[in-house]
Amino acid sequence: MAQPKLVPWPWQPPAVKAIVSALRKNGRALVVMATALGKTVTSALAIKKVNTRPVIFLAHSKDILRGARKDYAKIFPKLKFGVFHGTTKDIEGADIVFASLQAMHRNLSKFNPHQFRWLIFDESHHAHARTFREVVQYFKCPRLALTATPDRMDLKDIRELFGEEVVNLPLEKAIAEGWLPRIEYHLVTDDALNERYLQQLAKQVLVAGERLPLDQIRKRLFVKTRDKKIAKIIEGYSEKTIVFCQSIAHANHLAKLLKSSMIYHSGQGWEKNKKALDDLRNGVVRRICVVDAFNEGIDVPDVGLVVFV
Repeated sequence: MAQPKLVPWPWQPPAVKAIVSALRKNGRALVVMATALGKTVTSALAIKKVNTRPVIFLAHSKDILRGARKDYAKIFPKLKFGVFHGTTKDIEGADIVFASLQAMHRNLSKFNPHQFRWLIFDESHHAHARTFREVVQYFKCPRLALTATPDRMDLKDIRELFGEEVVNLPLEKAIAEGWLPRIEYHLVTDDALNERYLQQLAKQVLVAGERLPLDQIRKRLFVKTRDKKIAKIIEGYSEKTIVFCQSIAHANHLAKLLKSSMIYHSGQGWEKNKKALDDLRNGVVRRICVVDAFNEGIDVPDVGLVVFV
């Protein structure tokens, strides 16, 4: 059965035109698009427009590469894709190679600097990391950078590598234009104090002169029912939910309080994490508790609730 034709969103054709013009004129283009506006598909439409291969698509995580490959397959159903990351290095005869920056940096000497005709760097705000920058600068071809957050906390400017934005569609513009839903924001405060411990704490600190770690104070000062309260609020929503937790133990604890939930963290390995994410995408579970993950490059369009604990 033939796949349905992909119809671009209204903001994508002007973006593609700006990208192609910049790449042909200056050999580089920086695209800033808010999460969920389809920057990966936009890059694929631009590459289709210039119709020049081979192409290398770079990212720092397998999840991003896997999602990009899925999106590119919608635009290029007949092209051969290659993969270059971890233990999988199959790029022979590939029109488009999806490669991790880490694997490429370890193997740069195996590549001709002129091997690719176009380079795409997703989540390009990472570009100033030394190893990643070396990969970008190694290949002598036009480079397209994609990000939702171009401004780094360390004030290093990725525009030095990719030029000024040729497309700039930040979150506030996307919401104002009605391209993304408005945000409903809730704040849960630690309003239930453990008064008995507060009296004990005052005696230890003010009378005995003890010094206590802040983390220890926080854990004991606020009652343990807080997470139960948060879980009850989450259960009041039917939408798929991502819960950002502070530790693996915390994620395990919250997952036990939530129905239809799984966990995602570095302690349980790639295969279990992949299954947890797939189960969320496929609706097998409704909630996922994560630790140091999903901060970027994640694609689960029907998530309706995000919780930061």
